[in-house]
Amino acid sequence: MVFVNYGGGGYCFFKHQSWNGLTLADLVFPWFVFIMGTSIHLSLNAMLRKGNSRWKLFWKVLWRSIQLFLIGLFVINENYCRGPLAWSDLRIMGVLQRISLTYLVVSVLELLFTKPLPDALPQNRTCFLFQDVVLFWPQWLIILALEAAWLCLTFLLPVPECPLGYLGPGGIGDMGKYPNCTGGAAGYIDRLVLGENHIYQHPSSNVIYKTTVPYDPEGILGTLNSIVIAFLGLQAGKVLLFYKNQHKQIMVRFFTWSVVMVWLFGCNSSMKTTSGWTSVDIRWVYLGPNGFYQLCGGDSAGHLQMLKGSKLVCLSSAALSFLGQPLSLQSSTLLVCASSKELEQHILKPQSALKSLPGGDLAVAK
Repeated sequence: MVFVNYGGGGYCFFKHQSWNGLTLADLVFPWFVFIMGTSIHLSLNAMLRKGNSRWKLFWKVLWRSIQLFLIGLFVINENYCRGPLAWSDLRIMGVLQRISLTYLVVSVLELLFTKPLPDALPQNRTCFLFQDVVLFWPQWLIILALEAAWLCLTFLLPVPECPLGYLGPGGIGDMGKYPNCTGGAAGYIDRLVLGENHIYQHPSSNVIYKTTVPYDPEGILGTLNSIVIAFLGLQAGKVLLFYKNQHKQIMVRFFTWSVVMVWLFGCNSSMKTTSGWTSVDIRWVYLGPNGFYQLCGGDSAGHLQMLKGSKLVCLSSAALSFLGQPLSLQSSTLLVCASSKELEQHILKPQSALKSLPGGDLAVAK
């Protein structure tokens, strides 16, 4: 984050995406939360084995969480840049605040339901293959309930003047249909509970989408997902301890968890590479998860040497319709569609490849 906070040398992957998309900078926080969950299990298990009482550990966890929250509230607060802090516009949530709440919840779950592990576990016990999950089923029930709450609030909570389940940036996004819906339910809950003056006033979405309402990327609702990520890290710590010195067992379980997570992501994105309810894509370019479109279009442009220097060369909605959703000309990226004669000569036989786009042989749209 040092590189990210100080410009990152101008490299795009050291900058946060404005809304949709994913860069290296966007991965730092979830990676940190995940490894924090792993360390929670390793440290608490070690202290329990040494004979420390759960109440003593609870007060230690609580005090650490309060310290982190207060540091984020009064020290690492972006309002310092505008002068002395004032209660009237103090940002309540933030990175350290979310980390403190996540740490508190996951640590309390661990203290309530965990047991100190012996140095060696018998391998002939019932459900040995799933003991790192089965023995902690109350934790899983609570985590699943939290994730269910996030899903219900995100997709079922009515937000004034916004469609149900809206996840967009608001502003001029979605052709300006929902200018005051930035963040959907997440933004609405923050504004309702904390007040507009106490959340982040300059979100990164403002640069591209010209949003007018404040939105906090470390808001209340998103903290539920941070808790889930930390708990998955906690589960990784359990695997390391339950199967200590059993490298094959550890690798099999890590691989299995990876497959499960990818499968869940696939279900969430409708198992398609070019469309989905929530997609990892390029900001402000609506071509489904358009990284695949841009890869294909840019590669085609390079081989055909059609238009040097253009950001994106698309082969038309008709030519690429087999990849998923039809092309939507709502992009701030320059979209250049080559003439049907060149496409016919080099890669496409049908001359109807570009008939779906207006403007003759060469259609240029912004």
